[in-house]
Amino acid sequence: MAFWFFLLLAIASLSTVHAQLPTTDGYVSIDCGISSNTNYTDETTSIPYVSDDGFIDTGTDHTIATNYAGSSLEKQLQTLRSFPNGSRNCYALTVTPDQKYLVRASFMYGSYDGLNGASPSNPLLFDLHLGVNLWTTVNITKASDVHRAEAIFVASADSASVCLVKTGSATPFISALELRPLKNAIYSYANATQNLVLSLRINLAPTTNHLLRYPFDRYDRIWLPFVASAGWTSLSTNLTVKNFAKDQFEAPSAVMQTAAVPVNSSMLEFYWDFVGSGAPVNEFYANLHFSELLPNTSRAFNVYLNGDKWYANYTPPYLMSDAIYSTTPLTPSLRYNWALNSSGLSTLPPILNALEVYAPMFFKNMPTDSDDGTLGYFLFPFS
Repeated sequence: MAFWFFLLLAIASLSTVHAQLPTTDGYVSIDCGISSNTNYTDETTSIPYVSDDGFIDTGTDHTIATNYAGSSLEKQLQTLRSFPNGSRNCYALTVTPDQKYLVRASFMYGSYDGLNGASPSNPLLFDLHLGVNLWTTVNITKASDVHRAEAIFVASADSASVCLVKTGSATPFISALELRPLKNAIYSYANATQNLVLSLRINLAPTTNHLLRYPFDRYDRIWLPFVASAGWTSLSTNLTVKNFAKDQFEAPSAVMQTAAVPVNSSMLEFYWDFVGSGAPVNEFYANLHFSELLPNTSRAFNVYLNGDKWYANYTPPYLMSDAIYSTTPLTPSLRYNWALNSSGLSTLPPILNALEVYAPMFFKNMPTDSDDGTLGYFLFPFS
């Protein structure tokens, strides 16, 4: 029986750290707007953060209004740097040429200016660039909302710039900027001629309503939870889910240890739409992550996209992380309707552990400009 829900990508609480921590070598973690020459270690993630004065020499430091700075709000989101002067202000990040990176910018307005100026009818709009290339348009419609933008890129020089670009009356600002080195072999369709912009990354059917990131994910990708719905149930295991030697994505075990399974149905359905994604162009790459969590079982199912068979008779491996993914953009559609349907080779229903969706970032010029000093609301019905 079909059912639908809407997923609001909002602030989720962070999971408590228990395991021995993976290395943070190469991490650059900038808390924008804190006092010059200060640093601290985040109590939740154990990631060290530094002030942004060593990366930019323009802008003004601010603290968000106290009524938005609750105890559950990440420390990095409680301060920000705004740029009332100039049309383009850029952070300069030191990188290694030909190295692949994840870069993430976070924005929390929090009425830092006392104007409470963000609303659906009067949003705060400005552009974010990676070098000279448009990364995303930041669209703040509520003072309490957190907006995150994430991209994967391959460095073409020894410096990468992240730029806040004024496009109207709104003053650009930024709360945090994070850079994470990636293994060059993963996300192979991110390369020297194409960056990727994250549209969606979710952890399906987790046992708690916590987002997952470092240290559970060595690359500090943020996996947003979707916990409950009437039409499906959760499978879970406490056993480690491992990655294959040449895994294309290295999804973390903590994400792959749970999966969504339909109730009283042989079909699992979901969709996303182009308009709801906020992507500037209608081109997407999809990564569907799978792992069998039940021992001594074998399920087989077909994967359909907009009614066409995308993959036939797929059997997820037991306690190994696997993925069905696109290496070229999906055929453009206003709506991307997915159906996972038992193939008849097994009586077990299909499963889905996690999902990622990316859009390409088109290059305006190569290389990126060495002179430079979404997530929001996403419509995600599921059945």
